[in-house]
Amino acid sequence: MFVVSTKGFQQLISPMKSRTTSWRQAHTTIIGAGAVGSFYGSRLVQGRGDDSFTFFSPRENLPHIKECREKGLTVESITFNKQHIPHSHRTYFSSDVSDLKESDWVVIALKGTNDAFNALEQLLPRVLRKDGSSRVVAVMNGLVDQKVVEIVESASLPVASISGCAAYICANRKMAGKVTHTYLGDLKGGIVKTSSLDAEVEVRKLAGLWEGSGVAFECNKILPLRWQKSCWNVPFNGMCTVLNCTTDRIAGDETLRDECTRVMDEVFEAANADLAARGESVRLGDGDKAQMWEHTDTMGAYAPSTLLDFRAGSELELQYMFDEIVERGERYGVDMTKTKRMVKQLHEK
Repeated sequence: MFVVSTKGFQQLISPMKSRTTSWRQAHTTIIGAGAVGSFYGSRLVQGRGDDSFTFFSPRENLPHIKECREKGLTVESITFNKQHIPHSHRTYFSSDVSDLKESDWVVIALKGTNDAFNALEQLLPRVLRKDGSSRVVAVMNGLVDQKVVEIVESASLPVASISGCAAYICANRKMAGKVTHTYLGDLKGGIVKTSSLDAEVEVRKLAGLWEGSGVAFECNKILPLRWQKSCWNVPFNGMCTVLNCTTDRIAGDETLRDECTRVMDEVFEAANADLAARGESVRLGDGDKAQMWEHTDTMGAYAPSTLLDFRAGSELELQYMFDEIVERGERYGVDMTKTKRMVKQLHEK
């Protein structure tokens, strides 16, 4: 298993420093300028000093983009100093597809909804370089990677690689132009598909993207990472939305905590069955579960993204964050009764 972290990346590339000048003169497009896209985009602005950026939202007339164009993006973080990014020739905020341009890096931070994927099909041909040198990174929830591959390939333009990343973060956009980061912030990801004969080159490129950003990044196999994140997302995003409550209510109530654990157990079993069926050696266990509860017990009154979407009347991320998990579990004979009941309630919202 090939693992690269940003901590060790500087030593890894030191012999190549003389060849990095042109690479640093890159353009990055962040498609999806919500809380996650704005936070990680702001860290890339911090780390990639010579690059230019487009923060793009496919939602027209979004107050957040309008505010960022007028007053800039403000990110308040529990980890980093307050950051203000003005709208300028270097960091551009837009919902106008005519502002998009070919990019070295395309970071997709959209919700995994039908509307978002439909928009992505229209946007990718505008941002992928015709020479096939673009790299696509999906910072998304759920088992979305094959869907992203399908959409990238539908653009009929070659890419250097497609990667997936799972964000371990509590961040919210509670008002236009401002994102608040309150917990964690780690990012774990891996290569989904590459045109390179040497996959390790793309692993190093992915780790290098986050060099200097301050983000604790680890590169590993993506499917186990997706399942690990889903083991938290499914019970907590699901139950918080069904009950219209924050995570602290579930963590602090013995009955709800027990119900959440039962859903989590089903997802763990589905995860391990799917990983085994796909030839992965990694298995998720009690240590992963204990860590999830430890994080949840200390993150405070957090409103997960699905709950925020429900409260805002937005389309929920159901297919790849919930439905796909139930489908894979049942495919391998896992009893998904409690999870399936919860997901049915989500569809009725």
